[in-house]
Amino acid sequence: MALPLVAATPKPKPPVPTFGGFAKGAKFSLNVTDFDSSSITGQVTTNPAPIPAGVPKFKVGQKVSFTIGPKGELTGTGFKILFLPGSASIASNGYINLPSAKNPQPFAATVFKNTTTGAPSGAALNFFTFKRKGIIFTVSAVTYILKS
Repeated sequence: MALPLVAATPKPKPPVPTFGGFAKGAKFSLNVTDFDSSSITGQVTTNPAPIPAGVPKFKVGQKVSFTIGPKGELTGTGFKILFLPGSASIASNGYINLPSAKNPQPFAATVFKNTTTGAPSGAALNFFTFKRKGIIFTVSAVTYILKS
């Protein structure tokens, strides 16, 4: 009498971590629809201002590709912004790089989601830079608005 063969059951794969509904490694693209770049040096405001070094330079109509990193960070050409735990909702996810000694330039972003499908439908990317020359400070702010 032959013994029945027992089929090996494959071990189930662990679930892919998600961050505000976006899986690690998720990719999506959005188009730049508007941007604003301004700066203030001392008491002089410039708007529009040149986009400062260290800030991505996107043009209206440009397609920007994003990837969700292994810790939920929002990455694109020239930037990586950390996922802000507790910021996720059915309508949006928040991302922020708080200033530190290693990286004194804060960046922030909001990715808006289609409330029915959860797919990205738009974003606002905010980049700030601070420079000091003697006792004079220059603060620059660049905001991009993107839509699907």
